[in-house]
Amino acid sequence: MSLHGEGPKLSHTQVTQMPVCTRLDVDDLTLLATFRIPQICELGTSFNHPEFDMIWEKHIAVNATLSGLALLHVHGWHQQADLIQALRCLPALKSLIVGNGSDLDADFFGEFVPMPPNETAAFVQSHNEGQVSEVLCPMLKSLLIEGCGLTRRLELAPVFRQVVTLRTACGSPLEEFTLFDFELGSKTELVGGHGSFVMEIIVLDGGARPFSLAI
Repeated sequence: MSLHGEGPKLSHTQVTQMPVCTRLDVDDLTLLATFRIPQICELGTSFNHPEFDMIWEKHIAVNATLSGLALLHVHGWHQQADLIQALRCLPALKSLIVGNGSDLDADFFGEFVPMPPNETAAFVQSHNEGQVSEVLCPMLKSLLIEGCGLTRRLELAPVFRQVVTLRTACGSPLEEFTLFDFELGSKTELVGGHGSFVMEIIVLDGGARPFSLAI
């Protein structure tokens, strides 16, 4: 769904009820805020809005049952802190796809690094609505970053290693951490078969394109 023209005026009383919608791809944050989607499981959206904090807390977190969201595809964001704030509210998220990964820094990826290996309690999370995880996305199985080639961001390799090895030590279900550089036609797998940190660069097919929700 795309927004054409001026964005809608946000109101708690003027929302579109979508009680059976489980998959939605919408390009505007204010448009997303006008939908009541209690069954949403897979969401594609952009967080690119200067008033993200207000819209997320007062509208989206109220109208959407975020505790059940299993897949999120982030097309863009106003600032990195907005993306981190949103992810902290998604305790059941299993798949995360982030576009424009070249703009992400070590602080963002450091949010995925858990407590020391003996402190496994951080991964025992309730899935109550509004639950804020101590560890970012504790149930995450797949983390895909688009537009971020490792050969261009070698300075991030140490924090990538921490994400993989420490989450594995804490019992995290993380199975896939992949960087895609569509411009160079390559992807880099960072998780080995036993949860070890590896850097395996694979050449993409010539027609490879960024991900999208097929709705």
